[in-house]
Amino acid sequence: MEYNDDLLRYATEHSNRIEGEAITGPSFENHLRATLLVRRAAEVNQLLHPRVLHQLLFEGLPINSTMRPRTLIVPGEYRRRGVKVYVVQQDGREHYFPDSELVPGLMNS
Repeated sequence: MEYNDDLLRYATEHSNRIEGEAITGPSFENHLRATLLVRRAAEVNQLLHPRVLHQLLFEGLPINSTMRPRTLIVPGEYRRRGVKVYVVQQDGREHYFPDSELVPGLMNS
């Protein structure tokens, strides 16, 4: 599958809708830029550290601008509230990602 800019924009809009985020404005532009940078890094077999991505997501935004309920945003910290994240695979099966409380341990390992 080719991950062109249009597909990544669509995926970013969908992701922002799931999170209750706007699909225009500075927050969306940060999310889209991070998405495009991940693709570019992958093209040369490089990974961007999650803390780098988190910094990109919140760059230039006032603190607490996007989280609901309002909580302190600290770039590089992992989400503490439970959100079920999944994707629907081509065969129709749902793939669920780890619960938020498991993420710090998984990132360390």
